[in-house]
Amino acid sequence: MTIRIEMLSPALGAEVTGIDLREPVDDAARKTVLEAWYEHHLLVFPGQVLNDADHLRACEIFGAIQPERLNPHLADDANPAVHFVSNIREDGILPHGDIVFHMDQMQYDKPSQAMSLCGIDIPSKGGETKFSNSHLAYDALPDDVKKRLEGLRAENAYLYYSPNMMRKVAAREEEAPRAIHPVIRTHPVTGRKAIYVNRLLSDRIIGMDVAESDALLGILFRQIEEDRFIYEHTWRVGDVLVWDNRSLLHARNTYDSKNERRQLRRIAIVGDVPY
Repeated sequence: MTIRIEMLSPALGAEVTGIDLREPVDDAARKTVLEAWYEHHLLVFPGQVLNDADHLRACEIFGAIQPERLNPHLADDANPAVHFVSNIREDGILPHGDIVFHMDQMQYDKPSQAMSLCGIDIPSKGGETKFSNSHLAYDALPDDVKKRLEGLRAENAYLYYSPNMMRKVAAREEEAPRAIHPVIRTHPVTGRKAIYVNRLLSDRIIGMDVAESDALLGILFRQIEEDRFIYEHTWRVGDVLVWDNRSLLHARNTYDSKNERRQLRRIAIVGDVPY
């Protein structure tokens, strides 16, 4: 079959059809998929029927698989890289509520370069995943703000089992993993710059007092959350999403987790040190 790529929105995203991810991907198909990924940052493969091994093999198109670091005790017994975002499994993570915009694993020196989710159980409404194009958000900043951001670095921290699991509080727990990264990140393949802070993980800009740091972070948070940079994905069973965690932020809408089932398989791809 011929691989077809169709844009999902002006901001980001493309749907990829004509490929069965249960089958090995040859070099030509891999090249086509990666070129589309670097252009659109998010790829949606609809109608896939994948087991854990199929999903892992498909993710290898984008890089080496990252074993779970934050919640290794909740990873799948058969493979430490397989997690489930779920409200129906005892080992499920992030089962309830909405989640603010963020990039995954910024509390580590080498955040994952990509993330993938596969839709298994989908609620009748709610639970959509929103994505924001951090490259476009940076491009739209005024020149004086861009200049002010040059060379700045921010501290990022996160702890899943925490009173601030979904919302930051004034002080982070001492044991929370944390890392310092550039406020503006350069993509290692495309060379494009992106805003690299977010409400969930970014606490402070190094070298600034609290008021100045909070004010500048607030400008950036509001910028990356503008509607013009966002695509919202409504899940279907069999959707496989892979997004560039260096280019996009993501967030989740709330849903009725008491009466609806929601289960997504989650796999991360090894990343590198941001610059």
